[in-house]
Amino acid sequence: MRTLDKVTLRLDGKPYTVEADPHQFTAAELNAVERHTGMTVREWRDKLMDRGGSTLAWTALAWIAKRRAGEYVKWHDFEDDLKVLELLESVEFGSGEPEPPTG
Repeated sequence: MRTLDKVTLRLDGKPYTVEADPHQFTAAELNAVERHTGMTVREWRDKLMDRGGSTLAWTALAWIAKRRAGEYVKWHDFEDDLKVLELLESVEFGSGEPEPPTG
């Protein structure tokens, strides 16, 4: 079974790597995920395990990746501009090898 220890994704052609261990997320990050997605931490993690499972879950991870890179953007502005299908196609898990799309 795949784990979410590290995820690399591309936004506007730029790579962002997120250490996705749930224990490494701050309260502010996890509270924002819950507030903006309605998902609990467990629901969010489970949806991220299936790349094709939830565009909202991946939007949240991408938003956190940008913030961790010092690129602060309001959730609604980010969500309005994100090309989420391109994001999903760019996802690489830990090994650096692209995962095949599911579904």
